[in-house]
Amino acid sequence: MRTQGRSAMMGAVINFVPIQIVNDSIVVQGSVNGQPVTFVLDTGDAIGPTFSSADAQRLGLVPSGSFGVEGAGGASQVQACTASVTLGNDTWHSEPSAIDPDLGQSLIGFPFFARECSILSLDLVNGYLIMVPRGSAAAA
Repeated sequence: MRTQGRSAMMGAVINFVPIQIVNDSIVVQGSVNGQPVTFVLDTGDAIGPTFSSADAQRLGLVPSGSFGVEGAGGASQVQACTASVTLGNDTWHSEPSAIDPDLGQSLIGFPFFARECSILSLDLVNGYLIMVPRGSAAAA
């Protein structure tokens, strides 16, 4: 089994990030502003990194306004913020994010990966999120 880290293949930098399956959800450990955080991968997420109020307070996230969102879970009013997000060996600074007071668990989903990755895959057998960040040689 591979350990967390990077690999180079055909000039691409590939980031292997360990995942776990918890209560039928894919969970990934990351850090935000240098502090550890647990994210649930949510492909239906409409914002990107979306933090629970408890995580936002613990991570020192500063709201910069509010806006409404609507999804499968219904409508919610969230607060905009930015955060430095690290998954595996890659960090993205000033990432558009939100704080959702209705969340019990912080999420990371499709808008984040669409902005930041050229290739995204899950290895469910071995337990890895596999990412090739935009700007990597494979994306060229």
